[in-house]
Amino acid sequence: MSTKTDVWSFGVTVWEMLTAAARRPYDWLDDDQLVGALRRWHDAHLPGDPPSPAAAADTAAAAGDCPRELDDLLRQCWSRDDARRPTFADINVFLTVKSAGFCPPPPAPRHQYY
Repeated sequence: MSTKTDVWSFGVTVWEMLTAAARRPYDWLDDDQLVGALRRWHDAHLPGDPPSPAAAADTAAAAGDCPRELDDLLRQCWSRDDARRPTFADINVFLTVKSAGFCPPPPAPRHQYY
């Protein structure tokens, strides 16, 4: 285990937030199908990436309003080759740059009742 497995989990957590936790990763498979799919993926000697948790939806963007750059980051987090996954330092830089200049909307005024 390494921080690269944590990066995979981070990607899953972000995907779950994008879906408002309304979906579970691999929810389109029953337990036996999931185990079989993961075995096939693990045993595959073909180049390429594994099915991501959002594979059935094709992209994380299908789960909601996900910018293409964030979708690309999530796909990198789920790369089969852990050397191709970003580091948390890379993720931090990405999120810092993407959030630069972000100004959240002001809070709604609170009504006071007397």
